[in-house]
Amino acid sequence: MYAEHYAQVIQYVWGYVGARSYLLQGDLQTVAQNIPRLRLDGPGIYSLWLKSSFHENKYVPTYVGFTSRPIQTRLGEHARFGKIGELYSGLPDGAATTGGFGVLALELPTPMARAMESVFLETFDFAQNTADNLLSRALRPWTVDADLSEDAPMPESAGDIEAFNDILTAISDQLDALQQLQGKLMELKG
Repeated sequence: MYAEHYAQVIQYVWGYVGARSYLLQGDLQTVAQNIPRLRLDGPGIYSLWLKSSFHENKYVPTYVGFTSRPIQTRLGEHARFGKIGELYSGLPDGAATTGGFGVLALELPTPMARAMESVFLETFDFAQNTADNLLSRALRPWTVDADLSEDAPMPESAGDIEAFNDILTAISDQLDALQQLQGKLMELKG
């Protein structure tokens, strides 16, 4: 499933798990200067969203990642020589540079963030995640964008509800497994 086809569902899941939305406007230099102001000082999971409408807060997801360092540090790297820079240079092929991008982020301990990232990557094909694509792939035409300045609408279509339930079940299963593993490790340690 191409992530850009499920923008509102993905936004809804991020909101459901407590992520915050950050909108960064302007050229690449302005965005890079504003990243330290995000106050994302902890490790966690984040996703990058291409601004698809110059005059509206319409976005599509293009990348998901986790970091064991402060999220704002990782975003700064993306602006200097990574995925944010790609968005401004027109990559993935078909991406229009529209003067901004969005970030959805959630500070979490690294194992939980890594588990959530794996769920998103197993469920969706993000254009800029290269594990399956080898290179950033072209965006596929989509019909629905997400408005990151507002809460996402609850999924209504059968396909969207199924995708939402699959993601939540997978995240819950991953977190349960991590908690069980942590309990066993504490028993061994103690």
